[in-house]
Amino acid sequence: MNSLTIPLTSSSLTSSQTSTLTAIAKGRTDVIFDLIGIDETSYPVNDVLIDWDDGSDIVRYKRDPISDYRTSSILDEVRYGKIGGSVATRYNHIFDHAFSTTSASLFNIQISAIGVSGYSHIFTTDLWLFSESFYDTLDGLSLLTTQMISLSTNDTVANMESQKSGQTVICVLSS
Repeated sequence: MNSLTIPLTSSSLTSSQTSTLTAIAKGRTDVIFDLIGIDETSYPVNDVLIDWDDGSDIVRYKRDPISDYRTSSILDEVRYGKIGGSVATRYNHIFDHAFSTTSASLFNIQISAIGVSGYSHIFTTDLWLFSESFYDTLDGLSLLTTQMISLSTNDTVANMESQKSGQTVICVLSS
């Protein structure tokens, strides 16, 4: 499976803002949206709403007023300087092109970061997801078996396996 990280940054949430991005992925992809770059020094992010645009429900993450360090780690707070916890972290979703009848699908992903000030930053990402071709799944071929064909050409038949998909490919090697 492929992986794609999209960093989302914003200045302080003192006014409503909108950003539009475009991303391209191929095949089944784990898309990670990184909201750590949102500046929360003056107004922390209170809510994050995510519409993945693939038929799943809209997801809402709300900031907890009290951090429970028995269930969550303090390391991200110290590392990124977001003391008291934050919902502006990393969120991932797996997009798959398997059910599409076309070679490309467009997902219009919307992520809204709403601050305690009431202002929001809406990130709209157009994700183009292309289907993998036969040759994209063939990665890291390893040799399984070989056979010599005793003809006048002395061809060799090799069975090879892709390390990425586990698919077996039959090759004829001519001399």
